[in-house]
Amino acid sequence: MAATALLTFVALDDNKKPALVPRAIPETVEETRLHETASERAKARAERKKESKALAQFISINDPWDYRLEMMEKYL
Repeated sequence: MAATALLTFVALDDNKKPALVPRAIPETVEETRLHETASERAKARAERKKESKALAQFISINDPWDYRLEMMEKYL
C-alpha cells in the first residue's frame, strides 16, 4: 500500500506576509505530468469539497442510540 501527498508551502517575508518565490520547474516525466494536471486536480478537489459541504447538511453527528442527547434536549 502506498500514499501520495502534495503539499503547499508559503514563503514568508520579514513581516510574515506571503512572498513571491521562483516557480518550480518540473524536471522529470512524473513532475511534468503532475505539473500539467495540477489545475484538473484542483478543480476535482473543489468539487469534492462542495459535495462534502452539501452532504454535511444532511448528516447528524449525534449517535441515534445516545439517549443522553434526547434527555438533554428536553431540558434546553
